[in-house]
Amino acid sequence: MRWILTPVLLLFLASMPLYNWDKPAARGPLLVIVLLTLAFMLGLWLPPRIARYAYRIAAGCVFVIVAACFLFEAFRWIAPTRLNESKGKGSPRDALTPLIIFGGPALAYALLGRATWRQADEEDPAACYDDPEAPTEDEDHII
Repeated sequence: MRWILTPVLLLFLASMPLYNWDKPAARGPLLVIVLLTLAFMLGLWLPPRIARYAYRIAAGCVFVIVAACFLFEAFRWIAPTRLNESKGKGSPRDALTPLIIFGGPALAYALLGRATWRQADEEDPAACYDDPEAPTEDEDHII
């Protein structure tokens, strides 16, 4: 899968300078998106013990993006608006749903290193990854 995703991510990163970096308000979100992409790509290629930290950084970036969208909508909602606004415009209520659905688990994974609130077992943290080249117990006895 990493051989398929890496060229797409590299193409995305190569196209990032084409965006409008002149606007100061656009620099922060674009830098977070670049960090998210780099962290995800590093997580694909690094060994599992190191990759989990890259994935935690990526999850933190997801939370920052979703929380920033919610705060932006909340501050925009507080500002005076016209009476005849389109119902298609965003609102804090509309931004709260992704914050709960995506931001909550992303924050939990970024802080705890797991997607559940249960305590992890005291086993090897990389034991969940299958290493196809690692010998099995049966193969150890054959050698």
